[in-house]
Amino acid sequence: MKVRPYNASPDEPGYLRRRMVALRFFDALDGDPSVQNLDAVIDFILEYVEEPTDKNEAREELLDMTADDYTATLNEILKETGVDPEADGG
Repeated sequence: MKVRPYNASPDEPGYLRRRMVALRFFDALDGDPSVQNLDAVIDFILEYVEEPTDKNEAREELLDMTADDYTATLNEILKETGVDPEADGG
């Protein structure tokens, strides 16, 4: 799976959509483990997946990841934000 780093730039199209998904993601990291919170995390990651381009295929790949792959993917997306998903309960 290929992902791009998180981009919160207001100059890029889709700013509010990315903001909304990111807020759900960070709320999910702070919340209790639940299907709803896991869906928020997956939705966040899907915003940054470049390959595979099919979102259903990408979702299935995410669901089949190991814990290490999941952590590495989040770290790749969040590397420029200074957020450590493991420190936040991810």
